[in-house]
Amino acid sequence: NLDQSLACILQSLELKPNQPVALMNLGNIYKDLGSLDQALASTLQSLELQPDNPAAFFHLGSIYKDLGNLEQALASTLQSLKLQPNHPGALMNLGSTYKDLGNLDQALASTLQSLKLQPHNPGALMNLGSIYQDLGSFDYALASTLKSLKLRPDNPIALMNLGGIYKDLGNLDQALAPVLQSLEL
Repeated sequence: NLDQSLACILQSLELKPNQPVALMNLGNIYKDLGSLDQALASTLQSLELQPDNPAAFFHLGSIYKDLGNLEQALASTLQSLKLQPNHPGALMNLGSTYKDLGNLDQALASTLQSLKLQPHNPGALMNLGSIYQDLGSFDYALASTLKSLKLRPDNPIALMNLGGIYKDLGNLDQALAPVLQSLEL
């Protein structure tokens, strides 16, 4: 319940305004609500108070990515990993950002590193499938995407990706079902 979470965090910050973790959490709630400018402001304020917080840099990278600022997303995520090198979520986001920047080799390396730390992460497996698809390694893309869907079968993005992989493999009959299922979700 994001509205209730927002009210609680705002109340907490009224009582004690300079709580870096509360400000970071406020940024996460605003991000989930789609208020990216407010998410950015809260997270930056959190980092002013606690400039060595890897979680805040991780979230900041995600906000910048959603804002379409890939260079700042990359810099923030790299700073998060500098402070906490083996964070699987940050490594997954790093891979996704590298993919969006067109650097598929680094995207692959970061995503595989994330999966070494957290092998059953459906989001990382889905991203890996997408990277392999862009690299033209359709069998690997299919295997990764199917693993992701086994862990989270109701993921519309992974289902759409699966349809695209089947299309790339020339299996148009198999491509239709996951795309339709994705649209239903």
